[in-house]
Amino acid sequence: MKKFLLLAALISVLYGCENLPTQNRVTLPVHQENILAQESFYLNNSGIAYLLDILSQNIKSNAVRSYENGNYFDIYMGEYLSVPCTDAYEPALILSPNIQSYDAFIKNGRFYFRSLYQGVYTFNLVNNGVSVRTVTVNNKAKYKISAGDLKNIIYADYNAKNLNNLKNSATLFKLVFPDSTENYEISSLLFNLAVVEGKGDIVKTESAFLEENYPLGSQDKMRLIAGKEKVLGNDYNLSDKYLNFAENSPELNDYVMRNIIKRSNPTANELLFLENVYAENQTKDLADIISVLYFRNGNVVKGTHYAGSQNGILPAPLKNSLFSGEGNISSGESSENIGQETQEQSDFFNNYQNGISYYKNGSYAEAIVLLEKSMTSEENFAEKENIPFYLGDSYMMSGNYEKAKENFLLLKNTNEFYPEAMYKLGELYYKNGEKDLAVKTFEQNRDNFPGTVWGRKSSIYLLKLK
Repeated sequence: MKKFLLLAALISVLYGCENLPTQNRVTLPVHQENILAQESFYLNNSGIAYLLDILSQNIKSNAVRSYENGNYFDIYMGEYLSVPCTDAYEPALILSPNIQSYDAFIKNGRFYFRSLYQGVYTFNLVNNGVSVRTVTVNNKAKYKISAGDLKNIIYADYNAKNLNNLKNSATLFKLVFPDSTENYEISSLLFNLAVVEGKGDIVKTESAFLEENYPLGSQDKMRLIAGKEKVLGNDYNLSDKYLNFAENSPELNDYVMRNIIKRSNPTANELLFLENVYAENQTKDLADIISVLYFRNGNVVKGTHYAGSQNGILPAPLKNSLFSGEGNISSGESSENIGQETQEQSDFFNNYQNGISYYKNGSYAEAIVLLEKSMTSEENFAEKENIPFYLGDSYMMSGNYEKAKENFLLLKNTNEFYPEAMYKLGELYYKNGEKDLAVKTFEQNRDNFPGTVWGRKSSIYLLKLK
Protein backbone atom coordinates (compact mmCIF):
# COMPACT_ATOMS: atom_id res chain seq x y z
CA MET A 1 0.00 0.00 0.00
CA LYS A 2 1.45 3.27 -1.06
CA LYS A 3 1.59 5.93 1.57
CA PHE A 4 -0.57 9.01 1.26
CA LEU A 5 1.41 12.02 0.11
CA LEU A 6 1.12 15.40 1.51
CA LEU A 7 -2.05 17.55 1.51
CA ALA A 8 -3.08 20.36 3.76
CA ALA A 9 -6.83 19.86 4.23
CA LEU A 10 -8.50 16.46 4.21
CA ILE A 11 -10.77 15.19 6.96
CA SER A 12 -11.23 11.55 6.02
CA VAL A 13 -9.71 8.10 6.46
CA LEU A 14 -8.47 5.32 4.23
CA TYR A 15 -8.22 1.79 5.57
CA GLY A 16 -5.73 -0.93 4.80
CA CYS A 17 -6.52 -4.59 4.24
CA GLU A 18 -7.24 -5.26 7.87
CA ASN A 19 -9.16 -2.03 8.19
CA LEU A 20 -12.00 -2.45 5.70
CA PRO A 21 -14.95 -0.65 7.29
CA THR A 22 -17.94 -2.73 8.28
CA GLN A 23 -20.12 0.06 9.68
CA ASN A 24 -22.15 2.66 7.80
CA ARG A 25 -21.03 1.33 4.43
CA VAL A 26 -22.93 2.47 1.34
CA THR A 27 -22.73 -0.16 -1.43
CA LEU A 28 -23.32 0.94 -5.01
CA PRO A 29 -23.76 -2.12 -7.27
CA VAL A 30 -23.17 -1.35 -10.95
CA HIS A 31 -22.80 -3.19 -14.24
CA GLN A 32 -19.41 -3.55 -15.88
CA GLU A 33 -20.47 -1.73 -19.03
CA ASN A 34 -21.53 1.34 -17.05
CA ILE A 35 -19.39 4.39 -17.67
CA LEU A 36 -19.82 6.95 -14.93
CA ALA A 37 -20.84 10.37 -16.16
CA GLN A 38 -19.00 13.60 -15.36
CA GLU A 39 -21.33 16.57 -15.28
CA SER A 40 -20.23 20.11 -16.04
CA PHE A 41 -19.65 22.35 -13.06
CA TYR A 42 -19.31 26.09 -12.58
CA LEU A 43 -16.30 26.78 -10.41
CA ASN A 44 -16.14 29.35 -7.65
CA ASN A 45 -14.97 29.22 -4.04
CA SER A 46 -18.24 27.89 -2.67
CA GLY A 47 -18.29 25.31 -5.45
CA ILE A 48 -14.78 24.18 -4.53
CA ALA A 49 -15.82 23.71 -0.91
CA TYR A 50 -18.83 21.72 -2.14
CA LEU A 51 -16.65 19.41 -4.25
CA LEU A 52 -14.34 18.75 -1.32
CA ASP A 53 -17.39 17.99 0.82
CA ILE A 54 -18.53 15.40 -1.74
CA LEU A 55 -15.15 13.70 -1.55
CA SER A 56 -15.22 13.79 2.24
CA GLN A 57 -18.73 12.32 2.32
CA ASN A 58 -17.73 9.50 -0.03
CA ILE A 59 -15.05 8.52 2.44
CA LYS A 60 -17.06 9.07 5.61
CA SER A 61 -19.93 6.95 4.27
CA ASN A 62 -17.47 4.20 3.26
CA ALA A 63 -19.05 4.10 -0.20
CA VAL A 64 -18.25 0.89 -2.11
CA ARG A 65 -18.93 0.61 -5.85
CA SER A 66 -19.15 -3.09 -6.69
CA TYR A 67 -18.58 -4.74 -10.07
CA GLU A 68 -18.87 -8.47 -10.70
CA ASN A 69 -17.35 -8.76 -14.20
CA GLY A 70 -14.71 -7.14 -16.35
CA ASN A 71 -11.23 -5.71 -15.93
CA TYR A 72 -11.80 -1.97 -16.51
CA PHE A 73 -13.83 -0.05 -13.97
CA ASP A 74 -15.00 3.52 -13.36
CA ILE A 75 -15.37 4.84 -9.81
CA TYR A 76 -15.68 8.30 -8.33
CA MET A 77 -12.86 9.67 -6.21
CA GLY A 78 -13.14 8.59 -2.58
CA GLU A 79 -15.21 5.48 -3.29
CA TYR A 80 -13.99 1.92 -2.85
CA LEU A 81 -13.91 -0.27 -5.93
CA SER A 82 -14.88 -3.86 -5.08
CA VAL A 83 -14.44 -6.72 -7.57
CA PRO A 84 -14.26 -10.49 -7.02
CA CYS A 85 -10.88 -12.22 -6.96
CA THR A 86 -8.97 -14.89 -5.04
CA ASP A 87 -7.51 -14.24 -1.59
CA ALA A 88 -4.21 -15.81 -2.66
CA TYR A 89 -3.62 -12.96 -5.11
CA GLU A 90 -1.55 -9.90 -4.30
CA PRO A 91 -2.05 -6.53 -6.06
CA ALA A 92 0.99 -5.02 -7.78
CA LEU A 93 0.73 -1.48 -9.18
CA ILE A 94 2.01 -1.05 -12.73
CA LEU A 95 0.49 2.32 -13.72
CA SER A 96 -0.72 5.33 -11.75
CA PRO A 97 -0.63 9.14 -11.66
CA ASN A 98 2.68 10.73 -10.69
CA ILE A 99 1.46 11.25 -7.13
CA GLN A 100 0.98 7.66 -6.03
CA SER A 101 -1.54 7.77 -3.23
CA TYR A 102 -3.99 4.92 -2.92
CA ASP A 103 -5.28 2.03 -0.86
CA ALA A 104 -5.34 -1.41 -2.52
CA PHE A 105 -5.82 -4.81 -0.90
CA ILE A 106 -7.61 -8.14 -1.14
CA LYS A 107 -9.98 -9.41 1.53
CA ASN A 108 -12.74 -12.02 1.68
CA GLY A 109 -12.51 -12.82 -2.00
CA ARG A 110 -12.67 -9.19 -3.19
CA PHE A 111 -10.12 -6.75 -4.55
CA TYR A 112 -10.59 -3.30 -3.03
CA PHE A 113 -9.16 -0.02 -4.25
CA ARG A 114 -9.61 3.59 -3.23
CA SER A 115 -7.77 6.82 -3.93
CA LEU A 116 -8.29 10.53 -3.39
CA TYR A 117 -6.47 11.36 -6.63
CA GLN A 118 -8.03 11.39 -10.10
CA GLY A 119 -6.36 9.19 -12.68
CA VAL A 120 -5.98 5.72 -14.15
CA TYR A 121 -4.52 3.02 -11.90
CA THR A 122 -3.57 -0.40 -13.28
CA PHE A 123 -2.75 -3.42 -11.12
CA ASN A 124 -1.50 -6.89 -11.84
CA LEU A 125 -3.06 -9.46 -9.52
CA VAL A 126 -0.17 -11.77 -8.78
CA ASN A 127 -0.19 -15.37 -7.56
CA ASN A 128 3.16 -16.95 -6.60
CA GLY A 129 5.01 -14.36 -8.64
CA VAL A 130 2.87 -14.85 -11.76
CA SER A 131 0.44 -12.23 -13.02
CA VAL A 132 -2.97 -13.87 -13.45
CA ARG A 133 -5.15 -10.83 -14.08
CA THR A 134 -4.90 -7.13 -14.87
CA VAL A 135 -7.32 -4.65 -13.31
CA THR A 136 -7.57 -1.04 -14.47
CA VAL A 137 -9.41 1.58 -12.43
CA ASN A 138 -10.43 4.97 -13.78
CA ASN A 139 -10.74 7.03 -10.60
CA LYS A 140 -12.57 10.15 -11.67
CA ALA A 141 -14.12 13.30 -10.27
CA LYS A 142 -17.90 13.42 -10.28
CA TYR A 143 -17.81 16.73 -12.17
CA LYS A 144 -15.73 18.01 -15.06
CA ILE A 145 -13.32 20.63 -13.78
CA SER A 146 -11.31 23.03 -15.90
CA ALA A 147 -7.65 23.25 -14.88
CA GLY A 148 -7.44 26.76 -16.30
CA ASP A 149 -10.48 28.01 -14.40
CA LEU A 150 -9.25 26.43 -11.17
CA LYS A 151 -5.81 27.99 -11.59
CA ASN A 152 -7.38 31.42 -12.06
CA ILE A 153 -9.24 30.96 -8.76
CA ILE A 154 -6.00 29.89 -7.06
CA TYR A 155 -4.21 33.03 -8.25
CA ALA A 156 -7.15 35.19 -7.15
CA ASP A 157 -7.15 33.56 -3.71
CA TYR A 158 -3.41 34.11 -3.38
CA ASN A 159 -3.57 37.75 -4.48
CA ALA A 160 -6.46 38.35 -2.07
CA LYS A 161 -4.39 36.70 0.71
CA ASN A 162 -7.35 34.46 1.53
CA LEU A 163 -5.52 31.48 3.04
CA ASN A 164 -8.59 29.33 3.70
CA ASN A 165 -9.87 29.65 0.13
CA LEU A 166 -6.37 29.08 -1.24
CA LYS A 167 -6.00 25.93 0.85
CA ASN A 168 -9.25 24.58 -0.62
CA SER A 169 -8.52 25.51 -4.22
CA ALA A 170 -4.93 24.22 -4.07
CA THR A 171 -6.09 20.97 -2.46
CA LEU A 172 -8.70 20.40 -5.17
CA PHE A 173 -6.16 21.07 -7.92
CA LYS A 174 -3.74 18.49 -6.48
CA LEU A 175 -6.50 15.90 -6.21
CA VAL A 176 -7.99 16.38 -9.66
CA PHE A 177 -4.76 17.05 -11.57
CA PRO A 178 -2.06 15.01 -9.82
CA ASP A 179 0.08 14.83 -12.97
CA SER A 180 0.07 18.57 -13.59
CA THR A 181 3.41 20.35 -13.66
CA GLU A 182 1.60 23.27 -12.02
CA ASN A 183 1.41 21.51 -8.64
CA TYR A 184 4.87 22.70 -7.64
CA GLU A 185 3.94 26.36 -8.15
CA ILE A 186 0.53 25.94 -6.51
CA SER A 187 1.97 24.24 -3.43
CA SER A 188 4.66 26.93 -3.23
CA LEU A 189 2.03 29.68 -3.29
CA LEU A 190 0.15 28.00 -0.45
CA PHE A 191 3.37 27.52 1.52
CA ASN A 192 4.40 31.16 1.05
CA LEU A 193 1.04 32.55 2.19
CA ALA A 194 0.97 30.15 5.16
CA VAL A 195 4.38 31.50 6.22
CA VAL A 196 3.07 35.07 6.03
CA GLU A 197 -0.04 34.13 8.02
CA GLY A 198 1.92 32.02 10.52
CA LYS A 199 -0.07 28.82 9.90
CA GLY A 200 2.27 26.09 11.06
CA ASP A 201 0.21 23.07 10.04
CA ILE A 202 0.02 24.20 6.43
CA VAL A 203 3.73 25.07 6.44
CA LYS A 204 4.50 21.51 7.56
CA THR A 205 2.24 19.74 5.10
CA GLU A 206 3.12 21.84 2.05
CA SER A 207 6.87 21.72 2.68
CA ALA A 208 6.59 17.95 3.06
CA PHE A 209 4.60 17.74 -0.21
CA LEU A 210 7.28 19.69 -2.06
CA GLU A 211 10.12 17.70 -0.51
CA GLU A 212 8.48 14.39 -1.34
CA ASN A 213 7.50 15.09 -4.93
CA TYR A 214 10.01 17.46 -6.52
CA PRO A 215 13.79 17.74 -7.04
CA LEU A 216 14.57 20.88 -5.05
CA GLY A 217 17.57 23.12 -5.69
CA SER A 218 19.63 24.80 -2.99
CA GLN A 219 17.62 28.02 -3.06
CA ASP A 220 14.34 26.10 -2.87
CA LYS A 221 15.55 24.14 0.15
CA MET A 222 16.79 27.25 1.95
CA ARG A 223 13.46 28.97 1.26
CA LEU A 224 11.56 26.06 2.81
CA ILE A 225 13.88 25.95 5.81
CA ALA A 226 13.50 29.70 6.32
CA GLY A 227 9.70 29.39 6.24
CA LYS A 228 9.73 26.56 8.77
CA GLU A 229 12.11 28.45 11.00
CA LYS A 230 9.94 31.56 10.95
CA VAL A 231 6.67 29.80 11.73
CA LEU A 232 7.58 26.60 13.55
CA GLY A 233 10.45 27.78 15.71
CA ASN A 234 12.22 24.61 16.83
CA ASP A 235 9.24 22.29 16.35
CA TYR A 236 10.43 20.37 13.28
CA ASN A 237 13.32 18.37 11.87
CA LEU A 238 14.85 18.25 8.42
CA SER A 239 14.16 15.32 6.13
CA ASP A 240 17.02 13.48 4.45
CA LYS A 241 16.42 15.60 1.33
CA TYR A 242 18.46 18.31 3.07
CA LEU A 243 21.20 16.10 4.51
CA ASN A 244 23.11 14.87 1.45
CA PHE A 245 26.38 16.55 2.37
CA ALA A 246 28.29 15.31 -0.69
CA GLU A 247 25.73 16.61 -3.19
CA ASN A 248 24.64 19.83 -1.44
CA SER A 249 26.19 23.14 -2.38
CA PRO A 250 28.60 24.60 0.22
CA GLU A 251 26.08 27.38 0.85
CA LEU A 252 23.29 24.89 1.56
CA ASN A 253 25.49 22.75 3.80
CA ASP A 254 26.37 25.79 5.89
CA TYR A 255 22.71 26.86 6.06
CA VAL A 256 21.57 23.38 7.13
CA MET A 257 24.34 23.15 9.75
CA ARG A 258 23.33 26.46 11.32
CA ASN A 259 19.68 25.43 11.31
CA ILE A 260 20.38 22.13 13.07
CA ILE A 261 22.52 23.82 15.71
CA LYS A 262 19.96 26.56 16.30
CA ARG A 263 17.09 24.09 16.84
CA SER A 264 19.24 21.97 19.15
CA ASN A 265 16.94 18.91 18.89
CA PRO A 266 18.56 16.92 16.08
CA THR A 267 17.58 13.54 14.73
CA ALA A 268 20.20 10.83 14.36
CA ASN A 269 20.66 11.69 10.69
CA GLU A 270 21.01 15.40 11.42
CA LEU A 271 23.80 14.54 13.87
CA LEU A 272 25.51 12.46 11.19
CA PHE A 273 25.28 15.49 8.92
CA LEU A 274 27.06 17.61 11.55
CA GLU A 275 29.77 14.97 11.71
CA ASN A 276 30.24 15.26 7.96
CA VAL A 277 30.55 19.02 8.30
CA TYR A 278 33.14 18.55 11.03
CA ALA A 279 35.13 16.09 8.91
CA GLU A 280 35.29 18.74 6.18
CA ASN A 281 36.12 21.69 8.43
CA GLN A 282 37.26 20.89 11.96
CA THR A 283 36.71 23.52 14.64
CA LYS A 284 36.61 23.27 18.42
CA ASP A 285 33.24 25.04 18.55
CA LEU A 286 31.61 22.48 16.27
CA ALA A 287 33.23 19.55 18.09
CA ASP A 288 31.88 20.88 21.39
CA ILE A 289 28.40 21.33 19.92
CA ILE A 290 28.35 17.80 18.49
CA SER A 291 29.54 16.44 21.83
CA VAL A 292 26.76 18.19 23.75
CA LEU A 293 24.10 17.04 21.29
CA TYR A 294 25.26 13.43 21.41
CA PHE A 295 25.32 13.42 25.21
CA ARG A 296 21.81 14.88 25.15
CA ASN A 297 20.70 12.07 22.84
CA GLY A 298 22.20 9.44 25.13
CA ASN A 299 25.17 8.49 22.94
CA VAL A 300 27.98 8.58 25.50
CA VAL A 301 30.56 7.10 23.12
CA LYS A 302 30.27 9.85 20.54
CA GLY A 303 29.67 12.54 23.13
CA THR A 304 32.95 11.60 24.81
CA HIS A 305 34.82 11.40 21.53
CA TYR A 306 33.89 14.90 20.39
CA ALA A 307 34.58 16.32 23.85
CA GLY A 308 38.16 15.12 23.61
CA SER A 309 39.96 18.37 22.71
CA GLN A 310 43.26 18.46 24.61
CA ASN A 311 46.15 20.90 24.44
CA GLY A 312 44.76 22.48 21.30
CA ILE A 313 44.44 19.13 19.50
CA LEU A 314 40.95 18.58 18.12
CA PRO A 315 39.17 15.21 18.12
CA ALA A 316 39.86 13.25 14.96
CA PRO A 317 36.97 13.04 12.50
CA LEU A 318 35.34 9.66 12.63
CA LYS A 319 36.08 7.87 9.38
CA ASN A 320 32.70 6.17 9.30
CA SER A 321 29.90 8.23 10.77
CA LEU A 322 27.51 5.27 10.79
CA PHE A 323 28.11 4.17 14.37
CA SER A 324 25.92 2.20 16.68
CA GLY A 325 25.10 3.58 20.11
CA GLU A 326 27.81 1.42 21.65
CA GLY A 327 30.77 2.40 19.49
CA ASN A 328 32.32 1.54 16.14
CA ILE A 329 30.91 -0.92 13.66
CA SER A 330 31.93 -4.41 14.65
CA SER A 331 34.17 -6.36 12.30
CA GLY A 332 31.33 -8.67 11.32
CA GLU A 333 28.83 -5.90 10.63
CA SER A 334 28.68 -4.51 7.10
CA SER A 335 28.24 -0.84 6.30
CA GLU A 336 25.31 -1.93 4.12
CA ASN A 337 23.48 -3.29 7.17
CA ILE A 338 24.25 -0.14 9.15
CA GLY A 339 23.02 1.98 6.28
CA GLN A 340 19.82 -0.03 6.19
CA GLU A 341 19.29 0.50 9.91
CA THR A 342 19.87 4.23 9.50
CA GLN A 343 17.38 4.35 6.61
CA GLU A 344 14.80 2.48 8.68
CA GLN A 345 15.26 4.99 11.48
CA SER A 346 14.90 7.87 9.03
CA ASP A 347 11.77 6.35 7.50
CA PHE A 348 10.21 5.88 10.93
CA PHE A 349 10.75 9.45 12.07
CA ASN A 350 9.68 10.95 8.73
CA ASN A 351 6.45 8.94 8.80
CA TYR A 352 5.87 9.62 12.49
CA GLN A 353 6.49 13.37 12.35
CA ASN A 354 4.43 13.86 9.19
CA GLY A 355 1.67 11.68 10.65
CA ILE A 356 1.51 13.82 13.80
CA SER A 357 1.46 16.95 11.65
CA TYR A 358 -1.52 15.63 9.69
CA TYR A 359 -3.25 14.60 12.92
CA LYS A 360 -2.91 18.10 14.35
CA ASN A 361 -4.20 19.56 11.09
CA GLY A 362 -7.30 17.35 11.12
CA SER A 363 -6.13 15.45 8.02
CA TYR A 364 -6.89 12.03 9.47
CA ALA A 365 -6.55 10.09 6.20
CA GLU A 366 -2.86 10.88 5.90
CA ALA A 367 -2.31 10.66 9.66
CA ILE A 368 -3.63 7.10 9.83
CA VAL A 369 -1.65 5.82 6.86
CA LEU A 370 1.66 7.28 8.05
CA LEU A 371 1.18 6.34 11.70
CA GLU A 372 0.16 2.79 10.79
CA LYS A 373 3.32 2.61 8.71
CA SER A 374 5.37 3.83 11.69
CA MET A 375 3.87 1.10 13.87
CA THR A 376 5.27 -1.58 11.56
CA SER A 377 8.84 -0.60 12.46
CA GLU A 378 10.63 -3.36 14.33
CA GLU A 379 12.76 -0.83 16.20
CA ASN A 380 11.77 0.11 19.76
CA PHE A 381 11.62 3.87 19.33
CA ALA A 382 10.20 5.67 22.36
CA GLU A 383 7.78 7.55 20.10
CA LYS A 384 6.02 4.29 19.19
CA GLU A 385 4.37 4.29 22.62
CA ASN A 386 2.32 7.37 21.64
CA ILE A 387 1.14 6.06 18.28
CA PRO A 388 -1.86 4.05 19.59
CA PHE A 389 -3.31 7.26 21.03
CA TYR A 390 -2.93 9.25 17.81
CA LEU A 391 -4.27 6.35 15.74
CA GLY A 392 -7.17 5.77 18.10
CA ASP A 393 -8.17 9.42 18.07
CA SER A 394 -7.79 9.64 14.27
CA TYR A 395 -9.99 6.59 13.78
CA MET A 396 -12.51 7.97 16.27
CA MET A 397 -12.69 11.32 14.46
CA SER A 398 -13.14 9.43 11.19
CA GLY A 399 -16.03 7.31 12.45
CA ASN A 400 -14.24 3.95 12.61
CA TYR A 401 -15.02 3.27 16.26
CA GLU A 402 -13.87 -0.36 16.35
CA LYS A 403 -10.36 0.56 15.19
CA ALA A 404 -10.38 3.47 17.62
CA LYS A 405 -11.16 1.16 20.56
CA GLU A 406 -8.58 -1.35 19.38
CA ASN A 407 -5.83 1.26 19.39
CA PHE A 408 -6.81 2.96 22.65
CA LEU A 409 -6.60 -0.43 24.38
CA LEU A 410 -3.00 -0.83 23.18
CA LEU A 411 -1.87 2.24 25.11
CA LYS A 412 0.21 1.63 28.25
CA ASN A 413 -1.24 2.97 31.49
CA THR A 414 2.01 4.85 32.11
CA ASN A 415 1.65 6.86 28.91
CA GLU A 416 0.89 10.56 29.26
CA PHE A 417 -2.10 10.20 26.91
CA TYR A 418 -3.61 7.25 28.77
CA PRO A 419 -6.21 9.22 30.82
CA GLU A 420 -7.47 11.00 27.71
CA ALA A 421 -7.57 7.73 25.76
CA MET A 422 -9.57 6.02 28.51
CA TYR A 423 -12.07 8.88 28.60
CA LYS A 424 -12.57 8.59 24.86
CA LEU A 425 -12.79 4.82 25.14
CA GLY A 426 -15.61 5.28 27.66
CA GLU A 427 -17.38 7.55 25.18
CA LEU A 428 -17.03 4.92 22.47
CA TYR A 429 -18.42 2.19 24.69
CA TYR A 430 -21.43 4.36 25.51
CA LYS A 431 -22.06 5.28 21.86
CA ASN A 432 -21.93 1.59 20.99
CA GLY A 433 -24.58 0.73 23.59
CA GLU A 434 -22.08 -0.86 26.00
CA LYS A 435 -23.15 1.17 29.02
CA ASP A 436 -21.69 -1.17 31.65
CA LEU A 437 -18.26 -1.05 30.04
CA ALA A 438 -18.55 2.72 29.71
CA VAL A 439 -19.36 3.13 33.42
CA LYS A 440 -16.51 0.82 34.42
CA THR A 441 -14.03 2.68 32.22
CA PHE A 442 -15.08 6.12 33.48
CA GLU A 443 -14.95 4.95 37.11
CA GLN A 444 -11.44 3.56 36.71
CA ASN A 445 -10.30 6.74 34.99
CA ARG A 446 -11.83 8.88 37.74
CA ASP A 447 -10.25 6.81 40.51
CA ASN A 448 -6.82 6.30 38.93
CA PHE A 449 -6.31 9.83 37.63
CA PRO A 450 -8.31 12.13 39.93
CA GLY A 451 -5.98 15.08 39.49
CA THR A 452 -6.15 15.16 35.70
CA VAL A 453 -8.58 16.95 33.41
CA TRP A 454 -9.68 13.58 32.02
CA GLY A 455 -10.24 12.11 35.47
CA ARG A 456 -12.51 15.04 36.32
CA LYS A 457 -14.30 14.81 32.98
CA SER A 458 -14.88 11.12 33.67
CA SER A 459 -16.60 12.05 36.94
CA ILE A 460 -18.86 14.48 35.11
CA TYR A 461 -19.69 11.93 32.41
CA LEU A 462 -20.62 9.37 35.06
CA LEU A 463 -23.27 11.74 36.39
CA LYS A 464 -25.00 11.55 33.02
CA LEU A 465 -24.93 7.76 32.99
CA LYS A 466 -26.32 7.11 36.47
